Amino acid sequence: MEEYFGSSAADWQVWGNDEIYNPVTQPVQWRTLLTNCRSVARLQNGHPVETGATAFASTAAAYAWISTRMDLPAYVDYILTNVHLGNFDWPANNFRFAYNSITGRHVFLPWDMERSLDWSTDSYYTTPENHSRLHLGGAAEPFLALREYPDFRTLISQRLTAHFDTAGAYFHIPAGGTASVAKTGWTNQINAFSPLFELESGRWSLTGTWLDTVSGLNKSFYAPISSKTTAFQRSEPGFRPSDAQLGDWNRATGWIRDNWFTAARIANTKTALLRTPYTPAIPPPVISRFGNKAYLYYQGGEMFWTFDGSDPMTNTRPPFTARDNISAHKTEDILQPTTFRARTRILGFLWSNEIQVTYSPQ
Repeated sequence: MEEYFGSSAADWQVWGNDEIYNPVTQPVQWRTLLTNCRSVARLQNGHPVETGATAFASTAAAYAWISTRMDLPAYVDYILTNVHLGNFDWPANNFRFAYNSITGRHVFLPWDMERSLDWSTDSYYTTPENHSRLHLGGAAEPFLALREYPDFRTLISQRLTAHFDTAGAYFHIPAGGTASVAKTGWTNQINAFSPLFELESGRWSLTGTWLDTVSGLNKSFYAPISSKTTAFQRSEPGFRPSDAQLGDWNRATGWIRDNWFTAARIANTKTALLRTPYTPAIPPPVISRFGNKAYLYYQGGEMFWTFDGSDPMTNTRPPFTARDNISAHKTEDILQPTTFRARTRILGFLWSNEIQVTYSPQ
C-alpha cells in the first residue's frame, strides 16, 4: 500500500469480511460509509435517510461526500472485474478494503479470486436469473446503493467503455477481426508460465491429472473443465508424468482463452452492471389470519409493518429482522377492525411492494 499509493504504511488499515460481519470488530468507518451510500439511494427514491445517518441536504450532497471517501472509478473497476471473471466466492465473502486514516478514503482490493474463470461460473452474475447474486451484499453493497444515482450510473458506463471498447484490458474483437486485447494478454501470460509449469509437473505423481492435483479436496469444482479434455491413456509406451499435467494445463487454459473472452460475455457483463430495472424483485410479506391472530411472514432482510393504517416506510417502530434468506414471522392480535400494512427491505434501501389487508375480530 505504501509503495503503490505513496503514503506511509502506518496510515493504512486493512479490513475484510471477518471484521465487517462481527458487530464487535466492525469498523465505524465502514458503517458510516455504508449508511451514507444507502442515503444516496433512499434520497434518490424519495425516502428518508436511516436513523443516525448524516443529514445531507440533497442526494447530490450525499454523493459528493461518498466521492471523497471512496476511489469511485477504482471501485467500479473492482466490481466489474469480479463480475466479468465470474468470481464465485464473492461479494459476501472474500473481500478486503484498505482505509487511509489521513485521507479518509476506502480502496477495495482483489482478494482470493481462485474460484474465477471456470465454465461453471461463466454466467454466474451475467444472466438475467443470476443478476440478484450481487445482492448477496458485502463488497457490492455500496455499488448497489450508488447505482440508484444517475451520476454513478454514468461513471459505470464510462468504466465499461474504457475496459471493453476500443483497446481496453477486456476488449474483444468478434471473429474475423484481429486478435483481442484480452485474448492476447491471456495468451502471453500463459506462454510465460507454461515452461515453468512443465518443469514443475514432471515431479508430480501419476495418480491424477494436473486439475486433480491443484484442486485437491475441491476436485468436484474443476471436474466440469476436466470433462472437456481428452483422457490420457497412461499405458502408452514412453509416457511421462509431465505429459498428462501439461496436456491438461494447455487444454484448460485454451478453453478459457476461447470461451471466456467473447463479445457475448462483454454484452452480458454490461447488462449485469447497468441493467434496467436495476432493483431486484423483493418478495413482499404475506399476511394471513388464524382466529383472532394475524400472521405476517417474510423472507430475509427486515419487515416494516403497521396496524393503524400508517405507511410502514415512515413508521418509527423498529423493524422485525431475520437473517438473510431465512423465513420469519410476526404475530399480532386482532382486537378490533384493523388494517395491516407491511413491506420488506433488504440492504437498508431496497423495498418490496406493499401488502395491505383489513381484518375484523371473529
